[in-house]
Amino acid sequence: MADKNAVFGVSLSYTGPGGVAASAPAQSVTVPYQALSSGTLDIPDAAAASTDYLIPLGSIDTAVTGVMIRNSSGQELDVSLNGGAETPFSIPTGGLLLLAFPSEPGETPITSMTVTTSAEQSGDGAVHFWAFGDMVGA
Repeated sequence: MADKNAVFGVSLSYTGPGGVAASAPAQSVTVPYQALSSGTLDIPDAAAASTDYLIPLGSIDTAVTGVMIRNSSGQELDVSLNGGAETPFSIPTGGLLLLAFPSEPGETPITSMTVTTSAEQSGDGAVHFWAFGDMVGA
């Protein structure tokens, strides 16, 4: 059972109808976790298109309850979940993927994540990640 919490927060401001500044109420989700994995994946210059990079989840074994991935690679990256061939998400360069769950999903928990290059890498790039979840027996 998780004994720690991470709080994922989002604020949103935008230009509304008639050019008026607008904002949505700030939102947050408290994510329970027992295990954390964070770091940077280096994508070297000239890495081939369709190269897979596994997000290392460390001791997160049962389910990811929260994840944030920042694409600083210089190219769009495809994201696949649980070893699947489908790509439910793509993250443009400079983009951020954020998933936050207040408990482990009962159906189809996230147990692995992979980012895949969409083109040959030009210059060194990186993917920054923070993943939260539970360990087996936790």
